[in-house]
Amino acid sequence: MLQTLYGVPLPSWPQVFALAAGEDPGFLALHGAGAFLAVLAGVFGLPILVQHRSLVLLCGGPMLIAWSGSWTLTVAGGSVTGAGLGMLSVVVNRRILGGFGARGGRGMVGLVNAFSGAGAIGVPLLFVLAGGLPGPIFWAIGVVAALTAALSCNTPNDCNQIPLDGHPRL
Repeated sequence: MLQTLYGVPLPSWPQVFALAAGEDPGFLALHGAGAFLAVLAGVFGLPILVQHRSLVLLCGGPMLIAWSGSWTLTVAGGSVTGAGLGMLSVVVNRRILGGFGARGGRGMVGLVNAFSGAGAIGVPLLFVLAGGLPGPIFWAIGVVAALTAALSCNTPNDCNQIPLDGHPRL
């Protein structure tokens, strides 16, 4: 969903941040790199991939993009957002596959990804409702992620999601 929002401010960023020609693609590259590294960490089964951490990244990244007044912070926000999206994708897909089994899990993962596609279509409509300004939408996404992260922690162990045996609950 967030990637569809990038198309709105991206053409204006070279003028807003006084970028040299060809400097602006770095944002999309680092967003993709953040997502790639998070998914790669999932391939290796690293225990850092938990829902709460992904939501914290999805809170901080969009808010950093909305708040930042510099290109460096905007690119950092894009990278953090990419890492949060990649991490959340790994966590959600693994939970669905584990919960529905090998046979039903694949179809349910497809259904979840279809809802993500519907969100990608709907987010530009939010941009129109926000008067053509992407900042309020980035703020709103960050606030929703922060609230979700706060509400998902019933106990300290829920926040860390790593039980005493050391194996992460994905």
